[in-house]
Amino acid sequence: MTKFMIKCFLITAVLFFGVLLGMQQASDGMSALKGNKENGETLTLETGKGAGEAEVLGTQVDVHDLKTKQKQLEESKAFNFFSSTGEKVSGLVSSLFQGILSVISAILSQIFGSLS
Repeated sequence: MTKFMIKCFLITAVLFFGVLLGMQQASDGMSALKGNKENGETLTLETGKGAGEAEVLGTQVDVHDLKTKQKQLEESKAFNFFSSTGEKVSGLVSSLFQGILSVISAILSQIFGSLS
């Protein structure tokens, strides 16, 4: 029985150490993504007198560039199957739950209305 307990304790200790190591690696990765003082800023915005400038990962981006890219995306009108399917499914689920809630509220109002 003691051998079993020692083995369980050692396995638990190794797994716990692995979890702690994984959490530390995830924290370091998030800091690198977010940007910190060691790695430099990830996103910098400067606004002044109607003109805005942004710096993303060290690359200078002008507001006018963003507006032209937005126009290009709007004009392309690319059909995204998953996006349209997701919109339809979300509308269906939303209307289904609204119907269920209205039926439940009608039943409850009849029950409580008949009690008083």
